[in-house]
Amino acid sequence: MRVMFKIGMLLTGAAVLAGCAGDPQGSAVALIEDALAEQIDLGPLSADCDEPASSEVGATFACTATTEDGDLIRLITTFEPDDRIFVEPINVVGANEMSLLEADAAVVLGAETGVALTAADVECPARTVVLDADDQLGCRITDPTDGAVYELVVTMRDYERDAGFGFVYYEIGDPVG
Repeated sequence: MRVMFKIGMLLTGAAVLAGCAGDPQGSAVALIEDALAEQIDLGPLSADCDEPASSEVGATFACTATTEDGDLIRLITTFEPDDRIFVEPINVVGANEMSLLEADAAVVLGAETGVALTAADVECPARTVVLDADDQLGCRITDPTDGAVYELVVTMRDYERDAGFGFVYYEIGDPVG
């Protein structure tokens, strides 16, 4: 059974705020490698940031961080008032948000398929996940009518600060096993 559906969803990921003391690139790298690495719990991070085009409040610049496993985290750094910066990943789903994702998938896919699904029928990783190059993560979904387990691919795009991912796509794939 293949079902694909899109919906807006507020999953915000991790974010940190700190002063930049005149060196926004260096401050962002330090913030990512220290506070953010601890917050998202993916182990040590190696960060790199673009040169900001402007340091006006609201201006942004891009950063990346690589995990020890080679996953690439994309981040946006925003200049805040009082010479501060706000750094947030745009392709990370936190472990604490997986239950929200499972509940949302059950509601959306239950309505789409006509099968009464609960969050317990959806199993996503119980850890923080960096979305792959296609902005996807893999989960599983169980059909409660017959116990069959299927792949569930979740695509998350259009991340915006204070709004989270603008679109979340669910696609039920092939049976597992």
